Amino acid sequence: MEMVWEVGDLNEKAFLSAIDKALGEASKMVRGDLRAATHTWKHEIKFQWQGPRWRGYDREIIVGPAPGNENTKIFLWVELGTKTHSAKGSKPMRFRGGYTTKTNPYSIYSGPGKPPDKWVRKWEVKGIKARRFTHISAANIQPWFNTKIFLVTNQFAQSGRAGRVSPF
Repeated sequence: MEMVWEVGDLNEKAFLSAIDKALGEASKMVRGDLRAATHTWKHEIKFQWQGPRWRGYDREIIVGPAPGNENTKIFLWVELGTKTHSAKGSKPMRFRGGYTTKTNPYSIYSGPGKPPDKWVRKWEVKGIKARRFTHISAANIQPWFNTKIFLVTNQFAQSGRAGRVSPF
């Protein structure tokens, strides 16, 4: 016996509204993770979201730091990482060292860290390893989101608003 999908009258507006609501809940969860990752920073980072909107055939919401201030630059340096810097001229770079970072790569956790305690001189400074807060948060939320979308789709299918399954 073969199952046939018969398409009924889909209330597209209600269906998209339910999907958009799930996307909105997911964006709140991502913003919560980003706030948790930066709550110990002395620079307050404001996060915003855009959407939902269409991207080709996909529906999306963009979550990230609010543009236009120095704190956003700091967040992006930590999020994306920086390259190694070399000293220019005849003297090594001098800066405060001996610190412990508040965050670690591939972790949402933000700890107290330890401030710099001594002056150091170096010819080359290693860059910041990318923390990838947004990728980690999205990966953590993905199973919840998949379940939510399945439930929304299933609800519409069972209510007859999206169609029904027939054994004929």
